Amino acid sequence: SKPPLIIKMPNKLKPKQRIFSPTFYKVLTTAITIPLLYAASWIGCNIAYESLPPNHTGKRIVDQQRIYYENLGLEKGRYANLTFNGERITNEHGHRTQESYPAINNNPLEYRILFIGGSKTWGDGVEAGEACPAQVGEMLSKEFPQYTIRSMNDGKCGFASEALLDYYRKYQRKLNPDLVIIYTGVNNASNPLYPLAGDPIVKIKEIPSRKEVDLLNNPYIGPIVCLYKAWKLNRESDAAKIGKEIRRVMSEDEEVKKALARARVHNQGLHDNLEAIVKDLKARDIKVLLIPEERNPYEKGREDYEKNMIRVHTIAVRNNKEVIEDVAEKQGVHYIEINPLSIPEKEWLDFCHLTAEGCSIEARIIADYIIQQGFIPQEMSRREADQNKTLTQVHEEAQQ
Repeated sequence: SKPPLIIKMPNKLKPKQRIFSPTFYKVLTTAITIPLLYAASWIGCNIAYESLPPNHTGKRIVDQQRIYYENLGLEKGRYANLTFNGERITNEHGHRTQESYPAINNNPLEYRILFIGGSKTWGDGVEAGEACPAQVGEMLSKEFPQYTIRSMNDGKCGFASEALLDYYRKYQRKLNPDLVIIYTGVNNASNPLYPLAGDPIVKIKEIPSRKEVDLLNNPYIGPIVCLYKAWKLNRESDAAKIGKEIRRVMSEDEEVKKALARARVHNQGLHDNLEAIVKDLKARDIKVLLIPEERNPYEKGREDYEKNMIRVHTIAVRNNKEVIEDVAEKQGVHYIEINPLSIPEKEWLDFCHLTAEGCSIEARIIADYIIQQGFIPQEMSRREADQNKTLTQVHEEAQQ
């Protein structure tokens, strides 16, 4: 027989020789893992934040706070020279443009239009050049290439008539536009809901500290901070609590009846504030065009409280339209309505804001009216003779 096979095993395997110490490898692993986790968190938070719906309470507040600038709220020019992500988004007059220009227009070949209104005028949801005022200016520039058409966007998000009047008196009255277009009504239509729980717009306008703003706009941790703060504000802020309370009462029949009754009451505040602006403009021989804002006619709501809120707001918007028309008639200024059904459903971003194409439809209606009414004179010869008068004043003298 064959002898048994004997395999001798070493008593101890020799350890594999390491080039570096174990500590080095731990540090290396950590150094690779942390940046990867940070990058994933940054990208994920940025995507999640940008994906939040426009009506997300927390995001609305954070977006307002991100554009805070050092001179916001100071007497030298509220909303002037605002910056966002390092870029200037309003000029020295608080208008939505990076372009600077003097308050007083002494150029006889420049026609100035000042748009006054809320977030719809500002162009919430679209770029500055896509907003209605900018598109009106572009359309008129093509129609009147001999002139410089300056369309000034003084839209202020959340501003109702009282705030518009106050801001006009403090910061916009110094301008000498040829035409002022006041596009308002929707923000005042929220008044019937506020007695239920308070005014959420006031809470959203709270000014944060400079340190908070720096964190929100920090290029390294900004998206993470924004998402966390939006989530927290959506649960704990006063605006969120007010929204929650409104949703509750809009589910109760008796409270809905009270809100509907308030929505049908003549809005004297809107009437008086709007009339004060119009009278001041007329006294300075500035043409005025009033346009009532409309709400999304396709919005129906899914839950009962949403349907009730839409009913209340729709009635209030219609009531405000009658108020605006009444002011125009009594003061003898121009007035037009824009049929909301002329704008396709897909061009509405929410209850009142529009896409760039939706803004283009509105702008076309406004520009056509300005052309048809002859606001902008075709002749230049008389205007060139007087450098100190506005285009409208010279045009009116030429017609006499």
